[in-house]
Amino acid sequence: MPAQSAPILFSAAEDYLGTAMAELRGAFPKAHVAQIGPDLGSIIEAGLSIGDIADAAQATSFIFVRHLMRQVGFIPDADATDIDAIIAAAWSIWSDLPIQSNITLQVWSSGDPNRIRPDELRRSLQAFLIEQNLDVARSGRENILSLVLTAKGIAVGFNSSSSALSDWPGGSVRLAKPKNQISRSEFKLEELFREYPIRLPESGRALDLGASPGGWTRILRQHGLEVWAVDPADLHPSLSTDSGVHHVRSTAGPFLAAESLEFDIVVNDMRMDPELSSQLMLDAARMLRIGGLIILTLKLSPSYPVDAINRSLTSLARWYDVELVRQLHHNRHEVTIVARRRAEHHRV
Repeated sequence: MPAQSAPILFSAAEDYLGTAMAELRGAFPKAHVAQIGPDLGSIIEAGLSIGDIADAAQATSFIFVRHLMRQVGFIPDADATDIDAIIAAAWSIWSDLPIQSNITLQVWSSGDPNRIRPDELRRSLQAFLIEQNLDVARSGRENILSLVLTAKGIAVGFNSSSSALSDWPGGSVRLAKPKNQISRSEFKLEELFREYPIRLPESGRALDLGASPGGWTRILRQHGLEVWAVDPADLHPSLSTDSGVHHVRSTAGPFLAAESLEFDIVVNDMRMDPELSSQLMLDAARMLRIGGLIILTLKLSPSYPVDAINRSLTSLARWYDVELVRQLHHNRHEVTIVARRRAEHHRV
C-alpha cells in the first residue's frame, strides 16, 4: 500500500467553494475532497502531492481554486490556548523540516474561529522566527510557512511558492487603494495585471465598453493606451481633461455596429447576462486587430456557474483563443476571461 499523502488545503471564494471542490474531484476522481471551512477545503489521496495539483491547475485551467497549501501538522483547538502555545506547537512541527533561511510567512483564517487574530499571531510568530535566525518576508520567497486558523484548530503548512498558485495568504490578494481611484472595479484589472503574465500593448487604442464611471479607463490610460470609453452615463470628472480619453455617449451595441476604428484591446465589465456579454465581444472582433486582447468579466450565479462559463467560452471560441479564465479575489459573482483575436473564424 502506498503511504498516505499529506492533506492539501485549497481555498476559493465562499460562495464557490463547492464549485472548486467539483473541479478537484474532476481532476482527481479517486481523491477524498472535503470542506473544512467556509472558504477552505482539503484534498487527500495516497501518492498525491501538492505539485501534482499545481500542475493540474495549470494544465486544466482550474477557475475557482485560488490557493494551495501542504498541511504538515495540526494544532487542535484545545492546544491553541494563546499565542505562545501556538508558536511553540508550530515550531515543534517546522523545526523537523528542511526549512531554508529565507522564508515567506503566511497566517490567515477560514471563517471566524473566535480565537487569536491572524495579524497579531503573524507579528509574534515573525519575531520568534527571526530569533531562530530566519529571514522572514510576507511574499516572494521560495519556501512558505503557513498557519490557517479553522473552527477545529490550526493547520500548519510548509510548501514551495511555485506550488501555492498564489503568493498571497489563502489567495486573498490585498491591494492598497490609490488616492485617485475612481471605483473598486479597478482592483480587478490591477490584480489581473499583477498576478498573471498578461501581455498588454505598450501603446495603441483601447475600447472600454460600459465604461462609466471610468475605473477601467483610468487603469488602461496608466498603461499608455488611448481609450474610447463607451457609456451613456458620465465619466468621473478626473477623466474629463485627459486628451487620451474619448467619451462616447452610447450603449455598446450601437457603437459596435456603427464604428470603424481598429483597437488593440477591448474590455467589458458590464453587468450583463454572460451570453449577451460574450456576444458583444464577438461583435467587437471585427474592430480588434489580429492578436488583439479582450478582457471581460462574466457575471455569474452560484447555481450552475460552470455551465454559463462553458457556453460563453464556446461562443468566444469562434473568434478568440482564450488565455485565462479565473475567479480573481476581487471578482465577486463573476470570473475574468482573457483572450486574443485569431485571424480566422471558427464555426462552433
